[in-house]
Amino acid sequence: MRVLVVGAGAREHALIWKLKQSSNVQDVICAPGNLGIAQLTTCAPVQSFELEKLADLAIVQRIDLTVASDPVSIRQGIVNYFRERRLRIFGPSQEVSHLISNRYFAKELMLKARIPTARYAAFELEELAHVYADSQKLPIVIKPAWPTDGWLTSIAQSYGQAHQAIKQLFATGCEPNKTIIIEDYLSGWQVSLEVISDGLGAVMMLPVHIARHLHDGNTGPITPGMGAYAPLTLTDNTVLSQLLTRIVDPLLRSFSDTGTPYCGALHLNISIAEDDSPRVLSLGTTLSALATQVLLPLLEEDLLEIFWAVTEGNLAHYLSEGFHFNPLSCLAVVFSCQDYRAQDSLDSQIQDLSQLETAICIEKQVLHEARPVTIMARPLVFHQDFNNSQPVSPNQALLTLNEHIARTFTLAVVAETLLDAKVAAYELAQKLGLHNVHYRKDLADLGPN
Repeated sequence: MRVLVVGAGAREHALIWKLKQSSNVQDVICAPGNLGIAQLTTCAPVQSFELEKLADLAIVQRIDLTVASDPVSIRQGIVNYFRERRLRIFGPSQEVSHLISNRYFAKELMLKARIPTARYAAFELEELAHVYADSQKLPIVIKPAWPTDGWLTSIAQSYGQAHQAIKQLFATGCEPNKTIIIEDYLSGWQVSLEVISDGLGAVMMLPVHIARHLHDGNTGPITPGMGAYAPLTLTDNTVLSQLLTRIVDPLLRSFSDTGTPYCGALHLNISIAEDDSPRVLSLGTTLSALATQVLLPLLEEDLLEIFWAVTEGNLAHYLSEGFHFNPLSCLAVVFSCQDYRAQDSLDSQIQDLSQLETAICIEKQVLHEARPVTIMARPLVFHQDFNNSQPVSPNQALLTLNEHIARTFTLAVVAETLLDAKVAAYELAQKLGLHNVHYRKDLADLGPN
């Protein structure tokens, strides 16, 4: 089969890397792609918002399945448009995307479905937002109602910070009728949950922890993510059962009740309280970029078969046993410019991508189960050196470039244990020798494990 993946970030890079391992995949095309993806497969110069050109590309290239993984194209209705032209596509419809991408609509949907989430208020007038903020107990969370792909969310520890965040949102909002959300701060461990649904049933992937603060110690601005890892030992069967019965099932039922069944990938950012009760922080209409990069190296299923089953409306094969993952661990470290949101890039240091292909062996003595062991890791340029005919093996480091935000790249390490993956990742990070590059150095120290 021939597959078209729409998008240009590390999420699409990881998806293509995994899809090309399927024995059923003849070729993969990415539109528009990035420099890293171009080393792995063919990239077409068509932007993700050019729906008509994307459909024409799918017809000309005789594409059997299109994967809509870019949130912008999903919000603009790529799935609806492709279906109108009788083209098979994986992804949610524009109608359900509208309900999720707008945080106000998402909150209303969860309240009606009695899905646990933070108490909130929405404001279109800046003056009222300031008054409400002064009446709330600190800390409070202030975020735009419009989609920002993880940016512009603030946790105000003081009323001064709250007023500054409110003023910034009303000054910088890209929507003509700006609406902002002020909600209670929910303490607890944050967990990223990825769900695949065919409109009738749903299968959860392994929960992932994503470190969203810019700096060590969970400080600094909130970002789309500075690192991630899986699996998490704290998510036992009791927690997973609550995630399914209290959040996933009622959420999917609410979509069906509105006449718009959810078919595709659903991302949930969840806070787990001390009593193991889950609360939804945010929703997304596609797989989380960082979660994708740590989950796919662990996934033992054929990704094409999963996506194809969704387009057929038949995930029954996976509903009883779920998706199978290997028993390894994966930790991903995000590298960026010193200013994570700067427009400059790392191009001056990574002129030739092949320089990252140099094999680096790490011998690091660590104490593991009361005995010293040697961790061996080797970085592979994600888009070029990986042997697609072989499954991911322990102690392999996967390196992928992410052109989506500030020219960052992600180093994802698969190893026997989370400790092994962490030690190997940070040893490799030092050996890369990049200057003026920022990355968190405390992944897996503070989050759930």
